[in-house]
Amino acid sequence: MIDPYIREVFLEALIESIESLHTTVITVNHTFTEIEKIPERVLIMEKGEFILDEPIDKLKEKVKKIVTDAGIPVELPCIFKKESGYYKEYFIYPFEEAFRKTWDHAFIDMDLNEIIKAFLGGSYDKERIS
Repeated sequence: MIDPYIREVFLEALIESIESLHTTVITVNHTFTEIEKIPERVLIMEKGEFILDEPIDKLKEKVKKIVTDAGIPVELPCIFKKESGYYKEYFIYPFEEAFRKTWDHAFIDMDLNEIIKAFLGGSYDKERIS
């Protein structure tokens, strides 16, 4: 384990190397808030197969969150539902801008950390149900 300062220095050096060498680097990481500015693409594997391969900017456009005390229409593609007390969080993928006109919900942007947790949480839910 490296301390926060050295981790930041390492990540900055990695970014500089990627840019100067025009190369591809594949990293495996579970601390997404630290690396959010690095990847161009996000790949998620489940049981040895890729279930997601998206450019990060497109992924952020296609994943939204709804926080409500009620349910959501079944037509919305919900990949994960998280209940915390009175409110429920619904993670929508793939999100389409037309949803804003069709349904009266606040579709909330998310950072990479939340997006990954939504996909992983949905995966764990599928395992518990099956």
